[in-house]
Amino acid sequence: MRWPGTTKPPVYGEWLVEEALDIEWAHAMAPNAKIFLVESKQVNTDPTWAAVKLAASLVAKAGGGVVSMSWGDPEVAQEINWGRIFHQAKELYTSPPAVILE
Repeated sequence: MRWPGTTKPPVYGEWLVEEALDIEWAHAMAPNAKIFLVESKQVNTDPTWAAVKLAASLVAKAGGGVVSMSWGDPEVAQEINWGRIFHQAKELYTSPPAVILE
């Protein structure tokens, strides 16, 4: 498990099952893939995008792949401005279910 910064995020019990399902699905679809679990310190979308940026960095260092994200927010109009965060070479961003591939 990885997280941005030096302080480990709290355990959000309501996310444990979803995290487990996402990881199991990724492993089932790509058993030899390198899978990183990156958690944000916030249950809702982190306005600094630190966890997404860390995930993108880990995937890029592994040679590219997929960043699968779970959101704790409802749909909002501001999402149209978030596209700039998701433009990295050799990376695909998606919401579950998805596979994180090396």
